[in-house]
Amino acid sequence: MLVGRHARVLLEAAARASPIPEDADLRCDGGPRPASVLVAAACDRSDTRRVASRRRARLRAPMLSDRFRAAVEEGNVGQVSELFHEHAAFRSPVLFRPYEGRDQVLKVLRAAEQVLGIGGRFRYVHQLEDPHDRVAILEFVTEVDGKQVEGIDKLTFDEDGLITELKVMIRPASALQFVGAKMAEQFPRVGLGLPS
Repeated sequence: MLVGRHARVLLEAAARASPIPEDADLRCDGGPRPASVLVAAACDRSDTRRVASRRRARLRAPMLSDRFRAAVEEGNVGQVSELFHEHAAFRSPVLFRPYEGRDQVLKVLRAAEQVLGIGGRFRYVHQLEDPHDRVAILEFVTEVDGKQVEGIDKLTFDEDGLITELKVMIRPASALQFVGAKMAEQFPRVGLGLPS
């Protein structure tokens, strides 16, 4: 049963937008869904969130970047090799020249795993993808030595779904400088020098 002034306002607004049939079931107690999305919004918030979550899950198609995201968030960077094209490139936010070749890209990712806390503090907050252009944008946040770091991983895919380019952007500038210095410390540990 809907109660309260807010529910009444939503019902009135819904009725003006598209009239609710006289016999519509407006219960929010697990019975049939309300006839209007606005009426559903007036229902118990947890019920509405649960329904919306299921609806999003049904509507969301798998993305090319899903496997990369899952591996990174779970701290399984060592298992992403098969996701990259043999001639993949990594474009650093610090260097002009890219690291080229799957082996070089994987070394950069191993260093990033140590610096950015992948599998721990690191998490993706947004995932956008254009399946026609075969490009994905993964926005991340993390904390490195008490400093907040925000960034974007831009992934480009070939026709076979393999990553051909990983481009990273980091903000703010102070975080970029700090992360760049930390990455430079890690590179010798993973067998990586400057790109040639």
